[in-house]
Amino acid sequence: KYSWAPDEFFFQTMLYNSPYRENIINDNLRYINWNGGKSSPKILTTEDLTVLKASRKFFARKFNADIDYAVLDHLDEWNL
Repeated sequence: KYSWAPDEFFFQTMLYNSPYRENIINDNLRYINWNGGKSSPKILTTEDLTVLKASRKFFARKFNADIDYAVLDHLDEWNL
């Protein structure tokens, strides 16, 4: 009731404070570029494909199909 998204933190908190802490990999496997100087991440485009592929991340944020739909098609082809 008085927490922001408590369900998103509960299991992570329990695991991190458990005997399994040493087995936890602290990496969310998401590529996010915050270098835009704004309060939200850079919108990724086809210009970012090389960096995305080299990042070895499974997920990325953020895309906008209205700005560059082709980047999503390229990633779909690469992942098949």
